[in-house]
Amino acid sequence: LYNAAHVDQTARRLFLMIPEINTRLFLLTMDQEEFLEEESKKEDPLAQYTLARIYQAHGYSLNEARDLFIATAKSGMGDAFAALAQMMINGQMEGVEIDKEQYYQGIAEAVDKNSMLGQYYMYKATLRGYENHPADPKAVIDNIKDWLKGDESEDLLKVNPTYYEILAQAYERLGDSKSSANYYMKAVRMGRVDLYHDWALNTFFNDNMELIDENG
Repeated sequence: LYNAAHVDQTARRLFLMIPEINTRLFLLTMDQEEFLEEESKKEDPLAQYTLARIYQAHGYSLNEARDLFIATAKSGMGDAFAALAQMMINGQMEGVEIDKEQYYQGIAEAVDKNSMLGQYYMYKATLRGYENHPADPKAVIDNIKDWLKGDESEDLLKVNPTYYEILAQAYERLGDSKSSANYYMKAVRMGRVDLYHDWALNTFFNDNMELIDENG
């Protein structure tokens, strides 16, 4: 995608959209980061947002990451609102105190702007609970099931595997290891190999972390 991004607009947009999950940001080369910097200087909102995510994930240039997120938020990008809220709750904003209620309101605003990243953080917040917002894993399951409308395929063009990750975590919170393992494996087969160990824990261990399947 990077090689084609210089000449093909579709490839360019796809390449800029790759860094959504932090672990993937570290796979970008120096040349690829320089390409993003060039596009960012042209005030391309997606390039600015992607570059900011890289700066945030690496933990350097946090002030620049904040400024880029603010710039893209002004352009109306919902994910930028979610990213700014996450920087605040992570203590990555210089001079800004961590405020859990403000974080919740920030990701709620991102959700209102149709941000998938904001929805991801909202699911996470609902699973763990924040301040006056108690944990409610069943509400997360019901919400995602309603969104899927019965289509639980493993087609990347139809379903984002991150939804299966969240479903797995919700069932895990409810103590349903079998359902949790099922959704973790769906996500793994769709490319989220980083969740393989979560599948194993829900398949071969009990809730007390005791091995129940030696072959596993």
